[in-house]
Amino acid sequence: MDLSILNTKKEVFAQIDAIIPDGANASMRIFHGKVKNLRIYLDPNKPKFKYVLNRWSSLYRNREKASELSTSLIVSLWVRIENKDYRVIPDKFITYSPILAKRKLLTYQIIVHANELEEIESNNPSTFNTLDGTGIQVYYVWELVPEYSWIPNDFVDVPLLIINNTGSKNSKIDFSVEFSAQKKTLFKVTLSYGNNIAEKIANGQTPELKIYSKGPSLAYYYDFYADDEAYKGEFRYVWISAKPAHEFYREYKEVYHYGVLISKEPTGKEKIRDLIRDVELETQHDIRGGVKSQLNSFDKNVMHNIYRGVTMDHLYISGTYLADGDLDSGERVLLKRIFHHYDVKKVNFEIGIPVGAMAAIFLPSPWSAIISALALSISYSEEYQLTISGGIENDGPANNELVYVAISKYRYVVKVLWWEEYYNVPVGIYIECL
Repeated sequence: MDLSILNTKKEVFAQIDAIIPDGANASMRIFHGKVKNLRIYLDPNKPKFKYVLNRWSSLYRNREKASELSTSLIVSLWVRIENKDYRVIPDKFITYSPILAKRKLLTYQIIVHANELEEIESNNPSTFNTLDGTGIQVYYVWELVPEYSWIPNDFVDVPLLIINNTGSKNSKIDFSVEFSAQKKTLFKVTLSYGNNIAEKIANGQTPELKIYSKGPSLAYYYDFYADDEAYKGEFRYVWISAKPAHEFYREYKEVYHYGVLISKEPTGKEKIRDLIRDVELETQHDIRGGVKSQLNSFDKNVMHNIYRGVTMDHLYISGTYLADGDLDSGERVLLKRIFHHYDVKKVNFEIGIPVGAMAAIFLPSPWSAIISALALSISYSEEYQLTISGGIENDGPANNELVYVAISKYRYVVKVLWWEEYYNVPVGIYIECL
């Protein structure tokens, strides 16, 4: 763990959560404490970490290239520098193989940059351990808030590509989506941070969120392909079977006196973690999924929430048939061109899975308009290379089919040197042809 930006009078405190592919919880805290000598050793034989590794191993150990399955350890860090406490935003991710972690020691480095330190406001000076002889110890911790979380243990139908053809009477739209087991497919984690998120939503306010695409929660060699056509007035819904999770966390400050907890209070900081923890396979690599033309009540509720969380962006892409904003008869556009159009910060955000829109069905109604805008990305393993295949084509005689893409109402953040930049993300690749 490289913390060279900090001076020598520093203390570091960490919480490490490991993603679990099944069970009632989507993650488990496997470490929480002071980082000694800037190093953390996670023993695969300790009960919690061993449980996590065994869950992954039981599902993947008999599959091809099992050792190349990847998931992440999510590392939350707090740092004390010159009598001030800081949290590191966003959390750090250690991508690792749970199969290999059972067999041998794996070593990783974490780098903390100065622009990732956010000062924790407090009326009382604090310290991570006993510096003044009073026996006071102060810690920070992220705790799950179950009533604002949605963690299904069963597989659910997750939308990938949604085609709504409301075009002219002769319109016909062909479409397809594909990813191949020749390369790893990554399901990324979306992290959303804000102050007093739950309280603001309950009071009818819109919280300000900083949203990051991190991860992955799951990476493996998956196959999936679906194609179909939609005539005027028809609706198509490409889906895969997966286990999403929407976790809501609240940060607490804990004060101990000679090892006895004497105070615990929220700092006001809260975060949301959206992820996919597993997908349902029909073969060694093929993800179960397909195309729907009729939606059940769950699907309809997801669609309703997607509408609430997005704005519709009329698509103009230079250098393609959409340069003029429409597809004439026989014209087409590849999905990767749409991904490139929105991935202006090169964070490799491709298909946005609307986990927030799904979770909103099960949470108090005021939450729907806020969290429905949250999506996570499926992408290929090569950094900055968008390679999920597929596209849409105007296969009817009508010209001037306008194409709209659903864009999250929230803009996502990427940190560059000492500043932040923002970008838009597509949600579920909802495409409306007019």
